[in-house]
Amino acid sequence: PSHSNGAVYADLDNDGDLDLAVNNVNAESFLYRNESDILENENHYIKIKLTGKGQNPYAIGANVTLVAGEKTFYQENIPVRGFQSSIDQRFNFGLGEINILDSIIVQWPDDEITIKTNVSADQILNIDQSETEIPDRTGLRNQTHLTVAPDKTFTEITDELAWGYLHKENQFVDFDRDRLIYHMMSTQGPKICSGDVNGDGLEDFFIGGAANSVGALFQQTEDGNFVRTNEDLLAADRGAEDQDCIFFDADNDQDLDLYVARGGNEFLSTSSLMVDQLYINDGTGKFSRSAQYLPTFKFEFSSCVQAGDYDQDGDQDLFVGIRTIPGYYGAPANGYILNNDGQGRFRNVTEQTAPELTNIGMITDAIWLDFDQDQDLDLIVVGEWMPITVLRNDKGKFHRSENAVPDKTEGWWNCLRSGDFDNDGDQDIVIGNHGLNSRFQATSEKPISLYVNDFDQNRTPEPVITQFDGDKAYPMTLRHDLVMQMPILKKKYQLYEDYKEQTIDDVFTPEQLKSSIKKEAYRLESSYLENNGDGTFKIKPLPSPAQFSPNYGILVHDFDGDKNLDILMGGNLYGVKPEVGRYDANYGLFLKGRGDNTFEAEFPKASGFRTIGEVRDLTLVKVGKKELILVAKNNDKMQIFEF
Repeated sequence: PSHSNGAVYADLDNDGDLDLAVNNVNAESFLYRNESDILENENHYIKIKLTGKGQNPYAIGANVTLVAGEKTFYQENIPVRGFQSSIDQRFNFGLGEINILDSIIVQWPDDEITIKTNVSADQILNIDQSETEIPDRTGLRNQTHLTVAPDKTFTEITDELAWGYLHKENQFVDFDRDRLIYHMMSTQGPKICSGDVNGDGLEDFFIGGAANSVGALFQQTEDGNFVRTNEDLLAADRGAEDQDCIFFDADNDQDLDLYVARGGNEFLSTSSLMVDQLYINDGTGKFSRSAQYLPTFKFEFSSCVQAGDYDQDGDQDLFVGIRTIPGYYGAPANGYILNNDGQGRFRNVTEQTAPELTNIGMITDAIWLDFDQDQDLDLIVVGEWMPITVLRNDKGKFHRSENAVPDKTEGWWNCLRSGDFDNDGDQDIVIGNHGLNSRFQATSEKPISLYVNDFDQNRTPEPVITQFDGDKAYPMTLRHDLVMQMPILKKKYQLYEDYKEQTIDDVFTPEQLKSSIKKEAYRLESSYLENNGDGTFKIKPLPSPAQFSPNYGILVHDFDGDKNLDILMGGNLYGVKPEVGRYDANYGLFLKGRGDNTFEAEFPKASGFRTIGEVRDLTLVKVGKKELILVAKNNDKMQIFEF
């Protein structure tokens, strides 16, 4: 007798049958030898040991199919059984009377295929993936015993290139200063933009840097490589944190200038490092700082910049969105319309052209888009705790279009892109949101709410987030964070027991709640806006894999050449409080457009588009006859794919 707490099977003596090992508590383990090999029978076996490539030497996730006449055998290499437990990572097949196998087909984790034919039984067969010769996959698909995926749309080539970029995030923890927020806003970069800056017909790109880390301008050479340029100019701004960027012709001299939007939650609202920067191109790809102080008038946390000729005077004007005032989470911020005089001098005309942009909210992204097809550019703005806001252009004046989108679209929107996904001649919109795979849940009847007020009267407003449990709204904030931020509540809640069932109405007085800035989020799904063609949109959620994690990067293109626009999405956010858990379930998503406002989701194994980390942006760069996908990631190396 024993007190055992684990058992595992393995062919310990390599005789083709499985032996048994039992672990005992405070006693020797039991080993049971399987003696079926000494029985008088004609049974055969084969053992297969796989050696994978790279960081998967044991080929975890591979599968093996054996074919012998009309019989097939199948096993997957998933050896894990429990805490610190694993079976033998070799495949062990009992074959009965079969002594010759017609074929052995190995499908590796990256979908490569290895085939061995006319293999004798009763042996240990070693198969190394690095020695694989890729067979004809078309022929393999005709074999009923094996499902072989079609050729992948995307191939990562990051390690094959001599150029690249490593983003290095500076060390700053938002929660040390803003104890009541749940998501860090100081890790929102880098963004990336592309264009031909020196007029040589080759596309170049800029990728932003974090505070104390320099962004980079890469110019393409004739051999398809990229070299960094303007390094001294950009190094002079290394203390700033780049939030967005755009190439556009600011001064109408037929070359691309560069606007870099800057912000970061780590700075104070009086920091000059928060000021956006316009770099003027001399036509050869050499840039210099614009002499003009950009007219946003304040040191603010810029989140996005978009260029468009909204007044149809032949030059590119700007929209600049503000995310927040550092240290004042939840306080409404502004959007700005900057009018271009045609020579690269900008004037803030928000009050005259779009007064509704004042205190509009916490802007994260925007696009210029003629959504109503009246031949002028309208403005679509999204943000955190904001509805999808459509500002219609009426002869250079913007007014909110109340009926353009349904009610209650307030969400935690992060990014948006447009395209004609149903091939009907108008522009539809894809919007990245927080997703549905988190502790935060919201509906139109039971939204997540945010109350912003100086609850403890220390001249600093506090943001308190609530969520429904049943029919009551409770603060999400843990007691220790609440009393640390507002010591005035420590006497009221000396114990966690005192606080655990308190609703928002119990914690604060009716007067405090009534005088608070209150915001709500009803919709957390990443969504698709179908343009109805009459100045209105229909909203629906994207397929469920798009809801696994927050989405921060969207790229729209016909990647598979079927004349329908597709979508690539990336995201994740690691800088979150422990009690909600980091968001890391997005490994890259390919949404294959069907041309009818619907999409087929393909996971990385099928599509080849696999990203690991915190994706912040995606863009295309043409290199020779190919277009490359650049994936910008926070605190990580840029990934590069071809298709």
